Amino acid sequence: MEVPELDAALQQGCTVAFDTNAIPGANILPFGRAAKRLNEGRSGERRIRLVVPALVDAEHRAHLIWQYASTGRKFDPEQPARTLRQYEIEIAPFLASDAAAYAALITGRFTDREAWRREKFAVCARAVNLPDADLSRVGKNHNISATADWFIRSHVESNGWIVLTDDRGAEWQGYARKCSYNALAAALNRILPADFESRIPVRT
Repeated sequence: MEVPELDAALQQGCTVAFDTNAIPGANILPFGRAAKRLNEGRSGERRIRLVVPALVDAEHRAHLIWQYASTGRKFDPEQPARTLRQYEIEIAPFLASDAAAYAALITGRFTDREAWRREKFAVCARAVNLPDADLSRVGKNHNISATADWFIRSHVESNGWIVLTDDRGAEWQGYARKCSYNALAAALNRILPADFESRIPVRT
């Protein structure tokens, strides 16, 4: 999103969804504090609503479990939702309408199952800095799972949310209502009252 469009959306009220790469290190909590302050005196559609899509929540929970296990600590499964509620950040469920949007996204982007299969292999190849996968050497019975990003994209798109993501992968190509972590931080900092001390730090 361009700066004027993002500024206008925040002034008028909007929903912002967080992609998985926005969450590590409690990086979304300053956004919650800022939105809570800006929502004072606002109601209904004029509020800034912050959401974590259900699949982002699932990925984040898995990362937390591994992190806690690596340090010998016990993970409290209620803690992530409890922390989000404290900052008025919602976990948005993945509904049947979102599943329909996922199917429409995939079949609209890829003409048939073979094109979809090629894309999934190519994504894996790029992830390890290899040339696009040579599918002539991959048997027809071999397949690979889709990344969660396609489900997150369809969830966000079907609801018309703005998404905070620094992901430049194919899954987010063509989605206009997206912004980077630093872009949203700067936009909220611009409209926060001068006496609000908890400015959102930018990533370096």
